[in-house]
Amino acid sequence: MSSEEGGSEDDDDEDEASSSRSIRQPDQDLSMDEFRQIVMDLATWCDRRGLLGMLKVLFRDIVDVNQDLQRASNVTELLSHLVGPGMLNEKNLTILYDTVKVTKQSGFTSTVKEKLYHFQNIDKLQVTSFTKHRISILNFGKELSDSNIAFLDGRYNFPGLKKYKDSWSLIADLDTQGILKEENIEGFREVLRQNGMDVAEKCFIDGDEPGKLKQPSKQKKRPKSSQAHQLS
Repeated sequence: MSSEEGGSEDDDDEDEASSSRSIRQPDQDLSMDEFRQIVMDLATWCDRRGLLGMLKVLFRDIVDVNQDLQRASNVTELLSHLVGPGMLNEKNLTILYDTVKVTKQSGFTSTVKEKLYHFQNIDKLQVTSFTKHRISILNFGKELSDSNIAFLDGRYNFPGLKKYKDSWSLIADLDTQGILKEENIEGFREVLRQNGMDVAEKCFIDGDEPGKLKQPSKQKKRPKSSQAHQLS
């Protein structure tokens, strides 16, 4: 190897090392200023895309339902309610990673992955902030059409129709009524099956997404222990 070639490889190694040092590693705490910036980056991203209703559904199990959750008028306010209980701070961004992963905001990931290590490897992270059942409800909301929403409004509210503005408003109300509780979900799934909402109904099988499911007949034959599923 010539001296010129050797020098080129050394330069490449130095560039790679410099690049890795610029990425926030898992054991490094953010400064308060950096923490606030990443929170605001995510909040702005979500607000611009109208994701507040979706996030209220996702955070329902971990934010006070009757006050903080309902009153939040933007994503910044919603995220602020995670700080007091210690779920979100400059030393712990787990719930941000989990939120981005389960809502599939890959566009946001691409804007910050050069700053924070875990955003580079988000697909490999195990989701710990939300239950599989809550993620199933989130996936269910993504599948509902306007006609599905109108039908479910009639099915559960007739004759006092509520005329929900979107699927997230519907789900928030069904949650409040207890219809989407895990112990009640089989009855709700049966309503969906009877009325041709098969794709939406399948969101409640193991918390998977519709496109990744096996045929229902095969699902029934699987032993319960085999249905355990790690989110990664």
